[in-house]
Amino acid sequence: TALRRVLGDVVPAYCQVVLLDEIDDGPQSRPGSAPSPPDRSPGHADVPPEARCYVIYTSGSTGRPKGVQISHREACNLVRAEALVYQLSPADRVLQGFSTSFDASVEEIWMAFYAGATLVVGTKELMLSGPDLPAKLESMKVTAFSTVPTLLACLDPASAPSLRLIIVGGEACAQSVVDAWAPGRRFFNTYGPTEATVVATFHKCEPGLARGERMKIG
Repeated sequence: TALRRVLGDVVPAYCQVVLLDEIDDGPQSRPGSAPSPPDRSPGHADVPPEARCYVIYTSGSTGRPKGVQISHREACNLVRAEALVYQLSPADRVLQGFSTSFDASVEEIWMAFYAGATLVVGTKELMLSGPDLPAKLESMKVTAFSTVPTLLACLDPASAPSLRLIIVGGEACAQSVVDAWAPGRRFFNTYGPTEATVVATFHKCEPGLARGERMKIG
């Protein structure tokens, strides 16, 4: 075709050019043909466990961005373990508040999918709503929330009674945050470098830590 000739002058020889207009998808793609019903049978992806699942870039120890490759096996092990530890169920509603450029979003998205829970996608406006955030989470009946302790310290725990699971990480968690948010909820303090697939250690925190006792992360 004329388009293919034009592309041949500008596209390198090692690149394969696919023109959708030249693809024959069968009778259903031809004028006057009735469309075939969609195939709703479960699909199968022939992907080995060691295949790369995603790449997340960190600043690296030198300040130069470093790509960390995580395999399907590692991501699967993470979400299976967390679904058991956090006791998620199809009745839960998990907030996705982190950007997909941050590996904590893996915990939010795939953990919810694995447990059959509902994923509630948080907008930028929602995550920047400040003191109104707990009430907005309550309006969406969010039951599971991953965040940083600094944010929780600025919010009112009484405004989100449906919230039953809180996961914090990324920085040290003060006991005052646990004392405010843990009563009546499951509260986990977590830690993990990107290379360890989001979370490597966790600790279920309880209110009323003895004076002088250090907060645990696992």
